[in-house]
Amino acid sequence: ENKTEFYKEFEKSFQEIVPRKSYSRVYPGGRMMSHIVGYSSNVNDNFTPWKGLELVYNDLLEGVEGDVKERRDTAQNLIPGYSPVERGLIPGWNLRVTISSEIQARAYNTLKERIESTGAKGGCIIVLDSPTAEILAMVSFPDFEPENYNDYISMGPKFPDLLSKEEYRLNPMHNLPTQLAYEPGSVMKPILAAWALENNIIDRDDLYRIDPKGISVPGKDDPIRDTHPPDKTQMWKIFDIIVHSSNVGMAQIGIKMGRENIVGSLKNFHFGQKVLDFGEERRGLINEYLKEVYLERVSWSTVREANVAFGKGITATPLQLIAAMNVFANDGYYVQPRITLDASSVDRETHFFNSPDREKVISPDVLSTMQEILESVVSEGTATQAQCDGYRVMGKTGTSEKPDHIDGGYYKNRHYASFIGIGPIPDPRYTILVLLDEPDVRWGGYTCGPAFKTIFENLMIKDGIPPGNEIASK
Repeated sequence: ENKTEFYKEFEKSFQEIVPRKSYSRVYPGGRMMSHIVGYSSNVNDNFTPWKGLELVYNDLLEGVEGDVKERRDTAQNLIPGYSPVERGLIPGWNLRVTISSEIQARAYNTLKERIESTGAKGGCIIVLDSPTAEILAMVSFPDFEPENYNDYISMGPKFPDLLSKEEYRLNPMHNLPTQLAYEPGSVMKPILAAWALENNIIDRDDLYRIDPKGISVPGKDDPIRDTHPPDKTQMWKIFDIIVHSSNVGMAQIGIKMGRENIVGSLKNFHFGQKVLDFGEERRGLINEYLKEVYLERVSWSTVREANVAFGKGITATPLQLIAAMNVFANDGYYVQPRITLDASSVDRETHFFNSPDREKVISPDVLSTMQEILESVVSEGTATQAQCDGYRVMGKTGTSEKPDHIDGGYYKNRHYASFIGIGPIPDPRYTILVLLDEPDVRWGGYTCGPAFKTIFENLMIKDGIPPGNEIASK
């Protein structure tokens, strides 16, 4: 009897259940893809995109709402024999991207490990397919959970650079590869050197005086110094200047180039321009039209010409930097990185996004010189930690002090460390950038080189290329 009453109540409760259709956004890539995919807010089943591909390609992805025509009786039951007819509904298109889930996962896990082991506050890794400049991986940390984006919006500061070292933290909603515009430091040296060689401003056999005490520049109180100076004054060629990352040597080259040639090099390597045209992407700052305070015309001081030559006094994003360095992997051509391949509809219509143009930047002779120098950076210079057993690779380290936006000048104990590596030589397949924000040890080779090594050697295993073998062209 009790069971009978129970089932009556149970059946009655079901009569009070009213089914309701609702929609939710699912993100299979989760945190690992959060900065690429972005997220959409959901208010009463109305979705609004806010970041990443969700925002940039919303018009393609969204589709058009429609309605359904049905035949029902007076009790609202479907009449058998009449199929519902959809009217006006246009499903959104599918978007195919260049990202490899396998390479993305490797980069993501490697970045997290390096941040933990170096004490960095955050960082990013980008992997390019060198010949096509397709982005195979792009990870940024800290990250966020797209499904619970509201929990992260208020977490990070809007302007992290205004915080003290003790308070400093990054905004998890910021995608560092496209939103971090920072002074890149020594990773800029091969870019400006290549342009100076290309335009016969310098010659590979020119000699420059490298004094361990530094070099005095008019208008600057303290001399420009090297972090790893020679024991005594020596005469170095451009080869030694880049291999040993000499600020003193590059300052002399920067002064010799002058403002017009420096700006020309930056523009030809596409600095100061957006790469992906993500809504939140930054252009960086090359100060092309800067007027020094004591001059009425557009001009740079000698100090600025010297500083920019070793990556100080301008800003660039990690994505701009890897695109520029990829010139040395791509036969001297600049190819704009891309992240989308095509879009397809349910009707099997396909829209292919145009492949980027190849722009010649440096000649084969200059390319050969720069590749020789960059390979020696890894074999004997500042990036020996990036050496990969059985593979020839090349690259350049970068360490840059952070500017003090409150009191002026630069912090001596706050910095970015980076490394951009390319390989395998002689026919590069991959260009990889690793950047860490405020690691305990400042040197890019020491902190970022091992991450490059881990990812690159994993890629060689994936591609079936054993160590020590000649690499066939891709």
